[in-house]
Amino acid sequence: MSKSASLASIPIELIDEIARYPPHGDLLAFCRVNRLVNSVCLRWIYRTVVLESSVLAVHCFRTLISNIQCAQAVRNLIIDFCPETMLNAFSRILRAALRKLNSLESIDVSASTDIFWAISNIHLPRLRLCCIPFTSDIVPFLQLHPKLSGLALDPVPHNSVMQWTSMDPILLPDLETFSGPEIVALSVIPWSPATHVAIFWDPRFRENSPALFEAIARSGTKLTEIQNILVTWEPSLLTAITDNIPDVTSLTVRNVSPLHMPADMEAFFSCVDATIGSLRSLQVLSVVSMSGFPDALDPQDLDREFQTVRRWGDVSSSLRCCVFPSETKWIRIRPQVWYPTNTIDSTPDMLMRFRWFVTTVITSTALPAEYLAALELIGGKDLVAALKGSFEREGVLSEFVLSERSTGISVTIGASG
Repeated sequence: MSKSASLASIPIELIDEIARYPPHGDLLAFCRVNRLVNSVCLRWIYRTVVLESSVLAVHCFRTLISNIQCAQAVRNLIIDFCPETMLNAFSRILRAALRKLNSLESIDVSASTDIFWAISNIHLPRLRLCCIPFTSDIVPFLQLHPKLSGLALDPVPHNSVMQWTSMDPILLPDLETFSGPEIVALSVIPWSPATHVAIFWDPRFRENSPALFEAIARSGTKLTEIQNILVTWEPSLLTAITDNIPDVTSLTVRNVSPLHMPADMEAFFSCVDATIGSLRSLQVLSVVSMSGFPDALDPQDLDREFQTVRRWGDVSSSLRCCVFPSETKWIRIRPQVWYPTNTIDSTPDMLMRFRWFVTTVITSTALPAEYLAALELIGGKDLVAALKGSFEREGVLSEFVLSERSTGISVTIGASG
């Protein structure tokens, strides 16, 4: 029996499952086996289309226009380039191809305002997710697609919206996630059931934060996760969230300014002290900054953060995780125990955080006994007994070396670090 005949005898469901995994090059070869296998493989080859140049885009658009099977297979489209000039011929072939994509579920055209302008009045009947530029064309586009469940807008405003100070409400009754500027959030979120939002705050409209969260509270929308991206530390933002969305479970404040503003940051942390007890369901709190912290992890930062996270944990029994500007994620591993972990994959930082934890727990006389019990669970009772005994006898902590192994962190006592 030939290879083609053998494959033809396999149930189409099994062929479809097999075709999920090979790279595109192998799938193209697989297409030559027979017509049945070809039809299955084409569905996976064209399921997600990523276009990174005008030349590739034109070739792809021509295929989609001429081959209805390929066009119907496309579920996700990413156009990741910005044409140097938006020629009429390119715009026509782009629009013609998009009109063939009746099964398209997600689109990302955030790289080019010109491409978005060209397609902004095309209805994509099954579209659920989109990532688009922030231009005046968003209004007709969103009105054409009321069934969106996810909306992401480039936070940098195009010239066409630079003078906008408000927008009329846009109804998206199926929206679950939103990412974009606060002016769009104010027009979309209060009229949607969104639960996860990321809001980019323009410093020109600092007064919008109370208005947005008051509107959300009046609408009954139940936000569970709020991310705030801003360039200034705004205590009023935190106050507005606390007053209007007290049941939020995950809250992020990310300052992306290149300027280090330690006094403003301290004032913001003081505002957290005053409000965190009112966020009765808060489980995750991230307060991070893009500036002011050295590349190397500083143990003194861990000391300060440890004091802060313990203070917040005492006030908020629901709090389970905190992320700070040092990029340390503090996890509540026991009711009274906070443990520092990495937010990014870095073995040196992981070992430094563990060293800090061991040193702090062994040498402190003020921490609850739960910390020593947690360290025994992590490092072993023999390790803790040896380090604790030497510290009590000599008044200094014995030297110890940490190394990463497949089974975890290895600790060697008495070796030079």
